[in-house]
Amino acid sequence: MLRSTPLRRLLSTLPNTSAVRAGHELNTTALLPLLTSANIDVNNLTISQFAHGQSNPTYVLQSDSGKYVLRKKPAGKLLRGAHAVDREAKIMTALKDTNIPVPNVRLYENDVSILGTEFYVYDYVEADFHKDCTLKNVPTAADRAAIYTDIIQTTANLHTVDYDAVGLGEYGKVGGYLKRQIKVWTAQYEAAKAANPDADTKSMDYLKDFLPTAIPEDDVTSIVHGDIRVDNMLFKDNKVEGEFRHVLFVPTYPLCSHIYTPTCSRRRLGAVHPRAPRHRPRPPLHPLPHTLLHAHPRRTRGRERP
Repeated sequence: MLRSTPLRRLLSTLPNTSAVRAGHELNTTALLPLLTSANIDVNNLTISQFAHGQSNPTYVLQSDSGKYVLRKKPAGKLLRGAHAVDREAKIMTALKDTNIPVPNVRLYENDVSILGTEFYVYDYVEADFHKDCTLKNVPTAADRAAIYTDIIQTTANLHTVDYDAVGLGEYGKVGGYLKRQIKVWTAQYEAAKAANPDADTKSMDYLKDFLPTAIPEDDVTSIVHGDIRVDNMLFKDNKVEGEFRHVLFVPTYPLCSHIYTPTCSRRRLGAVHPRAPRHRPRPPLHPLPHTLLHAHPRRTRGRERP
């Protein structure tokens, strides 16, 4: 049965959650039988909603048997291929027997008559969540360094997963990722340039000509997470305990997955946005992620990539 729980209790026991927001309510009458079929005890079930990372509405289900997470595709008209929760569930299921820390997926449902959109449910991971990539709430520089080092280690482990062996061989195109990306980006840039004929494009023209010459010769294909950031992972004892929001897992050149990592730190330090205050004090010392990227080749050395 479903019962309501005071917001104060939810906030005290489930960090980063709140009461379900208006318009995001779940049809529990249709949901409960599915949970039962997935061996989830629905006795004394309560539902709250995560406050962070809502590209796909995400909920916490808590019952006598434990805690679980439900992620669903948002309602309304969506871009083709966006918010692919089926892809998230497939990737997490495929990686469950590897050394990549992902939660156990309990069910995936594509019948939109149940909750309005497709969704899946997986086990809740008890771990630390850091919204700020500067890790200013982590007490020591050594702890912050340990967290970022393990992010790189976990990423290197992901890049060495044999995607054929885990059933992801048909997941996407193999090879030529950077060439395809540069081709698409160049077309988009040329269109924007034509629409703004008075713009100064010298630097962008240089970049357009340079990128095709900088494609690495080793056209390696790996499964990567295209949005590696502190707030896309969970941690325990300074180790990655769980990766979530797997929406951007794609087969591509492995080091591409690190692009956003240093950008996050620069933005937090006020070095990206032109209107960011330059007098902003620096946060507590932490290793900028790009200084750790050099560790990645060493962490995959000796292990053959697929």
